[in-house]
Amino acid sequence: MQVEHITLGGNSVIRDTTDILPTTHRKLDAIRLNYESRMITISALPFKLKITAIEEGAAFDVMKGEDLAVTNFCCFEEKYRDAVLSNIQSLADMYNKIGIKMKVIEPVTPQWLYSAVINPFALSPDLMMIAGEVELYIFEQLYFAYNDRKATK
Repeated sequence: MQVEHITLGGNSVIRDTTDILPTTHRKLDAIRLNYESRMITISALPFKLKITAIEEGAAFDVMKGEDLAVTNFCCFEEKYRDAVLSNIQSLADMYNKIGIKMKVIEPVTPQWLYSAVINPFALSPDLMMIAGEVELYIFEQLYFAYNDRKATK
């Protein structure tokens, strides 16, 4: 699955979920996500995920212990694009108010993942790379769960 992955104040890249490393899959395959709000502890990694799933899309936080490292926003349908982007714009506005310029990059695809690094010191560079893999994996799982839920309505 191709996913546009955008970083607040950074860049946009098209990633493919087939590129998720097999080691990441082995560590995360036990996690089966429904489209619901919940907290997940990843025992094979030092991460917790706080997932918030609503009709318009989903958000999830990558945390190490109690430290929030990255917040992610997921858009699964074009009709909810503006609703999800408004949350990202609100976050960018908070940064801009304290003098950190954050430009919101406009997505070009109907489904996308938008990441905002909240605390760059919460994760080591190695864990930040792993977090990127986890984010792509979780997006894919939430996307499938979203579509399954939609099909059963």
